[in-house]
Amino acid sequence: MNGPSLSELRDIVEPAAPGLWPLAPGMWLLLAVVLSLILFLAWSMVEQRRRNAYRRAGVLLLEEVGTTYELSVLLKRGALAVFSRGEGASLHGAEWVEFFGRARPRGGLGALVAGGGTA
Repeated sequence: MNGPSLSELRDIVEPAAPGLWPLAPGMWLLLAVVLSLILFLAWSMVEQRRRNAYRRAGVLLLEEVGTTYELSVLLKRGALAVFSRGEGASLHGAEWVEFFGRARPRGGLGALVAGGGTA
C-alpha cells in the first residue's frame, strides 16, 4: 500500500450557504401573484365602499327623519341613487309601494305596507 497516508489528507471545505438574494424565478412569480392578489382585494374593497356610499349617507339621514314625507323624500333619493331616473322618480302612492316590492321582493316597504305595518 503505497497510497497517501491519513496524515496527508486535508479537511473537507464546506461551501457557503446559499443566500436569499437573488430570488429564484419561482419566488418572483409567487411574489407577483401575492402582490396582484393584495392589489385586487384592496381595489375591490375601495370599489365596494364607493358603491355603498349612498347607503351610509341614507342611514345617517334616516336618524334625522321626523315625518313620513321626509322618509318618502329620503327613499326617493336612495332609489334615484340605485335605479335610473325613469324607474322611480315619477312614482307615488300604490305605484311607489309596488316599485319597492319589485326592487326588494324579500321585504322592504312593500312588505311593511302589505303586512299592516309589521315587516
